[in-house]
Amino acid sequence: LGYTAEATQSNSEGFVELRTVKSKKRITYTETPYSIYTNELMSEYCEFLNQHQFEVDGESLGHIHLVRKYSDWDGSGELKFGGRAWLPYMQFGSTKRAGMKIDGQRVVPVDYPASQLNVIYKHLTGEFLAPEDPYEVDGMARSTVKYLVNIMLNTDSYYTAARAANNEDNLKNKLKTNAKIEQYRKDIKGFGSLKKSMVAIEQRNAPIAECFLKGKAQGQQYAWLEANLVFEVARRLARSGVPALTVHDEFIVPEGMEDVVREFMYTTEFCRPTIAI
Repeated sequence: LGYTAEATQSNSEGFVELRTVKSKKRITYTETPYSIYTNELMSEYCEFLNQHQFEVDGESLGHIHLVRKYSDWDGSGELKFGGRAWLPYMQFGSTKRAGMKIDGQRVVPVDYPASQLNVIYKHLTGEFLAPEDPYEVDGMARSTVKYLVNIMLNTDSYYTAARAANNEDNLKNKLKTNAKIEQYRKDIKGFGSLKKSMVAIEQRNAPIAECFLKGKAQGQQYAWLEANLVFEVARRLARSGVPALTVHDEFIVPEGMEDVVREFMYTTEFCRPTIAI
């Protein structure tokens, strides 16, 4: 596909990009087997998508060019932190996405339950936890557990996690409704403290407890694992003739194709390049 080291790094029409952590400045990345592989995967996937018609509210989404975005957390210049892609349709609410059409057909969303934790389970144990729910903790609402898990995967101590969890902006932006915020406060009070609440989450997820409170960079490597799996599934669906738009851990596909999506979600292996995680 022409993805030589020189061409890939200089081609603004490629499918991956690397940015600095603080300034978000785009920088040249180090060419590796993973970067070449990912460019080829995304090229094949996007080429397939552009053979189909995607509409929302009667308007075409236009040409689809998904760029995987990575952050240079360790200064290595390698693509190993983050890796999600973004296009404007991904910001649509669930109701608007449900009204999309693919090749004139109605669509359905299919997503991984508790996707990031399940990917970590798969990475460390070789198996997804699903259909069990890693967000199911006795005495705590699922919304509270999900909120705290995301923080625990991206902070480096109980102290910094507690500060982030009790931040009013975080509560409003992540929990969104007053009912869920009040439930969160009730849950924490019931456990006696935020630390005790987080310990209960770790105990519920003992096989992967080592992954919590390792800092933002480590959290972005887990996000990298998730993104790799999602796009491996998307390409496998493409090769099977199923046009699937991704929205983080969700696949939007024509009605009637849900079963094949679920089959591929749990049978596809994510890319395992030579990068230590």
